[in-house]
Amino acid sequence: MPIYILDIQLVGSNCSYNYTEKSDLDVHIMANFEVMGEEESAILKAYYDTKKAQFNRETDIKIKGVDVELYVQDIRSTTASNGIYSVCDDE
Repeated sequence: MPIYILDIQLVGSNCSYNYTEKSDLDVHIMANFEVMGEEESAILKAYYDTKKAQFNRETDIKIKGVDVELYVQDIRSTTASNGIYSVCDDE
């Protein structure tokens, strides 16, 4: 099952002025689930959500001592956050 990556975004308090010592860094891999049908998109989202939980539970990723959580997100979904930084667009 191919994934069509459109952007990689850093999301959350570490991308704004609200971070603390306990803040983690959320890395959202923005993908286009729409290339599949509606039913397939729902299955793909459930699959990525399950793999996200497993991967983040079993993997300890840190950048400069900050915990990192990876997430694959459909480009059509919205994220309510006080900070979003696009790695691909550098903004």
